[in-house]
Amino acid sequence: MSRSDFPLPATDSIAPAHPRSADIRSTYAFVLDAERAALSYVEGGSLTNATTNAYTANVVSLVCARIVGYLIIEPLNETARAHVLNEVKSCHAKYGDSQEELYDSIYTLGTHYLNHFIRPFKKYKGRTPTPSGHVSCPSFDRKQEFIKANLVSTPTSHSQLKINALIRDGYRCMVTGKFDSDSLSKITELAIEFRSYQSARKDYGTTNCCHIIPASTNMNLVDDKAEDVASVWTVLSNFGEPNLVNELRGANTHRLENILTLDYTPHNWFDQLNMWFDKVDPLDQNDHRYFVRLAEAIGSFVYPEFPKEIEFVNHAPDFITLPLPDYRYLRIHAACAKIAHLSGASEYIDQVFQDIERMPALANDGSSADVLSNALICLADVETY
Repeated sequence: MSRSDFPLPATDSIAPAHPRSADIRSTYAFVLDAERAALSYVEGGSLTNATTNAYTANVVSLVCARIVGYLIIEPLNETARAHVLNEVKSCHAKYGDSQEELYDSIYTLGTHYLNHFIRPFKKYKGRTPTPSGHVSCPSFDRKQEFIKANLVSTPTSHSQLKINALIRDGYRCMVTGKFDSDSLSKITELAIEFRSYQSARKDYGTTNCCHIIPASTNMNLVDDKAEDVASVWTVLSNFGEPNLVNELRGANTHRLENILTLDYTPHNWFDQLNMWFDKVDPLDQNDHRYFVRLAEAIGSFVYPEFPKEIEFVNHAPDFITLPLPDYRYLRIHAACAKIAHLSGASEYIDQVFQDIERMPALANDGSSADVLSNALICLADVETY
């Protein structure tokens, strides 16, 4: 496992124009030192110890140090940056007399954000999105007839949620423009529109409802999972979003502001943090244009026609107001995706799941202890929708 693709940048390159540049750099330096310490152990490993618990622990430490570093460099917002900086300062105040303990405290801080910021947003790439279900309804000649018969003010099922999202999004994937095949078979007017549509992106397929803030972080879970969910909301609250827990509590996670209509491939990429959206004009809340960002591994082979910029539009009739995806939710997902890739956390989580799948049973000699330990850290809830 390579962990040197995205090393933390030098201290003097951090926040050059920020009014608190000196404070940011002096605190960031502790994280950079912790990263270099972990990297020295990883790069010094040999083929004979590459599978040992110690080697794996150093890889985890390296990833976790980079998570903390990139939370400072690429923060969700200034509130988030200030919070992480204060946490690092607290580590130094408590353990500054011991270099080893200081580094360990920074690795522990990174593990916290791996567990409660990155992991909840990322699905293992071996898992595929669960289809939202076909629209179970009779056929209609016109879209307006379909809307009148099927639009509900408060969806109580996944099929109702999907119908509302399809109406808002013009029965198409919001990124690729592919028409929803089930809707084409149900609405004659839409099928005629599809046949007359002239575009290089004319296509159809199965679309799904994709949650921006994953549903698994918003359910009223009990016992051990309740603590994990609470920790996710604590992180987001500390990062300047204290109202989200009430906005998305329980069934509210299925509100349209938290839903994208995506076909299979973009849905997979979004859930795996391989695709995210950056607002074209971050200062204009009414501007729904976004740059489509792809992880390097995805962007290297995507077809040229794949859109680089999109605009979310409410395609419902004028007398129906259906909310568009909330830019705040998309901003959180984007921040998580960037940090996951820059730090190596995304690749690390995938590797843990691959190790689990390849290991039919835990070895009696303890050689699989590192895999089990990492699994306990990184196992993500599998949401279905």
